[in-house]
Amino acid sequence: MTVAVIPFGSNLGAQEDGHADLNVGVLYTFGIVSLSVFTESCSTGYASNSKYPFLGGIRSSAQMVSYEISMGMSVIPLFMMSAT
Repeated sequence: MTVAVIPFGSNLGAQEDGHADLNVGVLYTFGIVSLSVFTESCSTGYASNSKYPFLGGIRSSAQMVSYEISMGMSVIPLFMMSAT
């Protein structure tokens, strides 16, 4: 899913390629990557069938999501400098 937003070109010879031309490609990529991190940490706590590891999994996923937010915000100055 993350490879779908990489711009390889608008066409290959006379035939158009199948990749998406998204204006929010970087944000889409960050969203897909953070979704996998969130589900992995929550599912490991849920699989133990106890409430304390489940709460620990939710806590770790909240920490990772807060890291993902700061990582996404660090890209904004690059977009502002390139004016795109």
